[in-house]
Amino acid sequence: MGRARGLFGVLVGVGALGLGVSGALADTRYAAPGASGAQPCAQSAPCSLSTALTGTGSGGVKDGDTIVLAPGTYHQGSGLLVGHRVTIEGQPGAARPLIVGGAAFFLETGLPADLHDVRIIATDSSNGLVMEGGTAERVFVANESSGGAACLFYNATVRDSVCWALVAGGKAIVASLDASSQSAATTLRNVTAVGDAAGLAAQADNGAKIRFDIANTILSGATHDLVAGTDSSSGSSVTLALGHSAYATQATSGTGVVVTAPGTNGGVTAPPLFADPAGGDLHEAPGSPTIGAGDLSVLAPGELDFDLTPRSGPLICNGPDIRNAYPAQYFRLVTGVVEA
Repeated sequence: MGRARGLFGVLVGVGALGLGVSGALADTRYAAPGASGAQPCAQSAPCSLSTALTGTGSGGVKDGDTIVLAPGTYHQGSGLLVGHRVTIEGQPGAARPLIVGGAAFFLETGLPADLHDVRIIATDSSNGLVMEGGTAERVFVANESSGGAACLFYNATVRDSVCWALVAGGKAIVASLDASSQSAATTLRNVTAVGDAAGLAAQADNGAKIRFDIANTILSGATHDLVAGTDSSSGSSVTLALGHSAYATQATSGTGVVVTAPGTNGGVTAPPLFADPAGGDLHEAPGSPTIGAGDLSVLAPGELDFDLTPRSGPLICNGPDIRNAYPAQYFRLVTGVVEA
């Protein structure tokens, strides 16, 4: 597992992080596929994706800005490191933008940022999306590289999203720290994490501490649903606290590892049934044991699933009543392109 780079300082407890805003007045910046406008990336002259997210100098990105991505496909040949506390979002009311490309760390938010209504396919990357703090909502990330990770989350809150890494050795969600000064606490709500090697893999060494607070989430791996370990050094710990979530198989190693036992705290151990997991349709199929198994009390006010359906109570889907406990994702991966 690759370690978090921590480019903007040592990872710390979640309470120390916030989406702060600089003294300068926040702006809205715009990007569009194939665009080449100059900063400040006005709506009438949008910038390229790279310029909109990482531009510096006069008219450059600053804390508090919002970056709006017009619909379409962004082909990105290099990694994107977002170094400000910003909001990145798809254009309201439009189809979600798709970012496709490869780099060791394809899209990384080095400071707490908010990301929502965006799709990402890492075609040749060790890691797809890396978030150090902030929130992710209604985000889809796929990694098509052998052994790659779709999502790395540290001190983030993730809702109604998908991390998908079905290639050989792929891990859907990863957290890995290796210094006593490092700790990270991440919250997952209504997340679907499907990988080959693991749905979730966490490793804490040399005194590092990792915690996941997980509810209403499907963790599914062809090898193991969960993997958690430490090097048994003093102070190292991994805590995976799960409720009303689907997982069964796990592999743990080292001392200081605490994982909620499968089938307890409302957990589901029978394998979830997806409509077409190999093709990317992650809707729960009729008869899936995950249908109606979630906890409505953990939903945020006004929360929407990935299909923008309110999570306010029972739904009718394919006939049976369900409580919409898991996100109703629909993705189709065909020749490297996700189509909603």
